[in-house]
Amino acid sequence: MRTLKKPWTNSSVRELVNVTFTAQQPYAEIWLNEKNVGLTDKNSVFSKKLSPNTYRAMVKKGNQVVFPPKLINVSAKQTDFKLFNETAVNKTLESKTVIIVPEQPKKSSDESTDKEASAKVREILENYADPSKTDLVSREDWELVFKSAQLGHLQDFTAVQMEAQRWFASGQIELANQNYNYAFAAFKKSIEFMPKSALPFYGLGNTYLADNQPAEALKALQQAIRIDPKMAMAYKKIGDAQRLLKNKKEAIVAYKNAIQLGYTAPETRYWLGVTLLENERTKEGLQQLKELAESAPTAEIYVAMGDAYGQLKQNVSAVEFYRKAIESKPNLAVAYFKLGSIYLNEREYPKAKEALEKAVELDPDGKTFNRLDAKKKAREATSKIK
Repeated sequence: MRTLKKPWTNSSVRELVNVTFTAQQPYAEIWLNEKNVGLTDKNSVFSKKLSPNTYRAMVKKGNQVVFPPKLINVSAKQTDFKLFNETAVNKTLESKTVIIVPEQPKKSSDESTDKEASAKVREILENYADPSKTDLVSREDWELVFKSAQLGHLQDFTAVQMEAQRWFASGQIELANQNYNYAFAAFKKSIEFMPKSALPFYGLGNTYLADNQPAEALKALQQAIRIDPKMAMAYKKIGDAQRLLKNKKEAIVAYKNAIQLGYTAPETRYWLGVTLLENERTKEGLQQLKELAESAPTAEIYVAMGDAYGQLKQNVSAVEFYRKAIESKPNLAVAYFKLGSIYLNEREYPKAKEALEKAVELDPDGKTFNRLDAKKKAREATSKIK
């Protein structure tokens, strides 16, 4: 009689186990390892067959995270998980239910470390929200926020708040590193954890601007000021987006709102002045640039002031400020181009030729001015030199 062979099995393949998740709300989304795996029923319960493994579990309701990511270990002995915070319950060998248990009291040295980290993180966040200090927050600061949130070293922060700050800081780091796709993902995650905060929408808008998507930036930034109508830096970025979209009047309004609310950074005032010039409000723009030049002079401001005097047909003053720009930044090609153009109009052909040829030499690809126009003007100046 033949002996029947046992069916072949692969011992490396672990059998699936039926896992039950209980949340606080019915019809909430259960997420495992960043994937939505299903909804809880009317009794706030969801079941699914899974391989024994470690999973990162999270619960969302709509676009809001109601239970932050936590690592869970699924095994034949651990199949029931309550995804909400409860008073500590001792686990018994007979029970398969795993309840989130608060951490044991920390040692005094750990508490001191957490206290210091928390104080520094709060200072960074307060500085970022302060329009007079927001530009002082560095990538290194955001790396500290990220690390502190990731390690849970933040006192008086809920688990959801720590996860929100972790994603927000991650977005800031990726934005600084010009990794825009990662920054988009991080800020969108941050929105899930703090949908009523203007900050992640502001970060998202910043990223769209950096990625040359002003229309999308405008949507995110407008949502930021709907949440926080006094967010000064959001108005500045709205001004940038409107300016790039050629909506000059709207850009001017946004820049003025930013300044009125305290975001008086030189860049904001510079672009307000330039946009006023572009909108033919020359005297108002020139006044803005004059005030800025007194406190924070740059070659770019001098060029803009030269443009303003050119619009006012005050060519002597225009030449003066283009020359100031060149003295401040000798390799600023656009200043030479504009200076040469003024000299050509004034029939000072040798000076025009010299300035225009210098512009082409410094910027042969014409990234800051019309190269063909510069060459044409240089030829015209050359032809009229006696």
